[in-house]
Amino acid sequence: MTGSAMGSFVLIYTAVLLLLGTLGWIIAYWHREAYKPSLTALWLSWLEFWALAVAIFFISSGVSTAFHRILGLWPNVAELWNEAEWSLLMNGLDQLALLLFFLFIWTKKIWVLPRTWERRYALGELFASALRAFLLLIPLLWVLNLVWGSLSLFLSEVFSSFPFRLEEQELIRSFYELRSWPMRGVFGLCILVGAPLVEELLFRYGLYRFLKGKWNAKKACWVTSLAFGLMHAHWLSFVPLMGLSVFLIRLYERKKNLLPCILVHALFNANTLLLLQLG
Repeated sequence: MTGSAMGSFVLIYTAVLLLLGTLGWIIAYWHREAYKPSLTALWLSWLEFWALAVAIFFISSGVSTAFHRILGLWPNVAELWNEAEWSLLMNGLDQLALLLFFLFIWTKKIWVLPRTWERRYALGELFASALRAFLLLIPLLWVLNLVWGSLSLFLSEVFSSFPFRLEEQELIRSFYELRSWPMRGVFGLCILVGAPLVEELLFRYGLYRFLKGKWNAKKACWVTSLAFGLMHAHWLSFVPLMGLSVFLIRLYERKKNLLPCILVHALFNANTLLLLQLG
C-alpha cells in the first residue's frame, strides 16, 4: 500500500469513527438517563493511602534502577537493542511488577481490591457495552484534541517564552525507533494489556474510589483526572487525557463494573496503535 493510499485509509477510518460516535451521542441524548454516582466508597485512612502510594512508587523506581544496574554489568548485552527498545522492556517489567503487587495485596486483603465486580455482565454484553462507549469517546477526544491543540499553538506563537514544547509524545517517538516486529509486539502487549489494567486499577478503582470516600464524586472525578493527565507528562495530550479519565469514571459509575473501562482503554490504545502502524 502506498503512502497516499495509507493516508486516505486513515482519513476514512477516522471519519467513520467520528460519524458513528456522533450518531451515538445523538441517540444517547434522546434516551438520556440521570447520572447518579453510587459506587461504594473505599474507606481507607490517609495514612494507609500514602503508604500504598509510596509502595507503588518504590516498586516502579526500583524496577528501573535494578534494570539499569543489570545492564551495566553486561555492556555487550546493552548493545543488542537501542535505547527505545530497552526503555520498552523496562516499561513492560514495570507494569508486570505493579500487577504482581496488586495481586499480592489482593490475596493478602491488605487493600480492598475487588474479588467480585459490583455488577456482572455476560461476555457478549460486556464487549458490546465497551464498543458503544468507545465510539462515543472518539468524537469527544477529537474535539478536545482540536481545541487544545489550536489553543496551545496560539499560545506558543503569542508568548515567546511558552514553557511547553509542542512535540509528539515520547511513547510515539519510541514506537518509530523500534527496529523489529518482536519489539513492536512487546509494545502492543504493553499498551493493549499492561497499561489498561495498571492504569484503571490505579486511577479509576484506586484513587477515584478513595477520594470519593473522602470528598464528593465530582471533586474526586476531577482530581483523579488531573492526576491521570499529569502522570503522562505531555502537554498536547494533557486535556484530552483528562477528558478520557472523566469519561471512564462516568462509565465506571454507570456500569458499576471496572471491566468495561479496561476494555474501552484497551480499544483506545489499539486505535492509537493502528494509526501509528499505518502512519
